[in-house]
Amino acid sequence: MNLAYYNDHKEKWQSHEISLLDENFYNTEHDVFSHDPFNITGYGETKEEALSNFKMKFEYTMNELKAFETMLLDTSVIEDNIVQVDCFKKRI
Repeated sequence: MNLAYYNDHKEKWQSHEISLLDENFYNTEHDVFSHDPFNITGYGETKEEALSNFKMKFEYTMNELKAFETMLLDTSVIEDNIVQVDCFKKRI
């Protein structure tokens, strides 16, 4: 997970954008494709299994976000590795 930076060069109040860049991510152990907690889906043969699977994925994702938060707020690691992207969030 990185921060992405985009500049549309219009020099307007929203010309510069910083957002999360979560490209090509997949965690096989937790079967998670994104760090976005709104992209989590739990699966199972029963409602209880699906809920358990969802909780496991959610806990993993939140732990990753907490680690990212610590690196972003308490160190310069994330800032030092900002990725420049185009308007489609593709690396430049």
